[in-house]
Amino acid sequence: MGLSARPGREKAFQRGYDIIFVENLEYEEHFHLPKVVKLLQCVWNDMPKEDLSEETVNLTVERYNETRDITRARYGTFFSFLAVENETNEPIGITTSVIIDDYQPEIAWQWETGVLHEFRGNGLGLALKFQMLEKLLTSTNTKIWSTGSSSVNVHMHKINEQLGYKQYNSELVLEFTKEEFLKLVENL
Repeated sequence: MGLSARPGREKAFQRGYDIIFVENLEYEEHFHLPKVVKLLQCVWNDMPKEDLSEETVNLTVERYNETRDITRARYGTFFSFLAVENETNEPIGITTSVIIDDYQPEIAWQWETGVLHEFRGNGLGLALKFQMLEKLLTSTNTKIWSTGSSSVNVHMHKINEQLGYKQYNSELVLEFTKEEFLKLVENL
């Protein structure tokens, strides 16, 4: 892991934030679930989408519960860390990792790392990702850690470099509209 990661995590703690571990997506054991759902909605909607025309996510507690249940049944072991503002005990940042037990138990995939805008610049993204890597290293048999982000997310690229991640590939995402497809079919 990069040398600058541990001091970044300590700096976040000194600034009045804490990091809470949550296993298997059971957020309601620590927080009122609508607060975590609101955080997830903000993080998902704030992820850089480049020029894609993705719709804004409207996440309700019911939709989240449905998605969580499907995700847990489909994959394997989940670990999450949430950044918490000590003064309010509100969740303000999150990262989640999954180990697909039956398919790739030696690989951990880190998902949905994000911090609310007003709390950025305090080292919380780095702290969350570092805390996750430390947990995976000490509590699992994981041998490979994978993460990803949009090509325009320079802040996440910097965090990933500080943690020692190396870029191994790029994913090209292509899209077209219904109208474009119908026009293409007409011309066949």
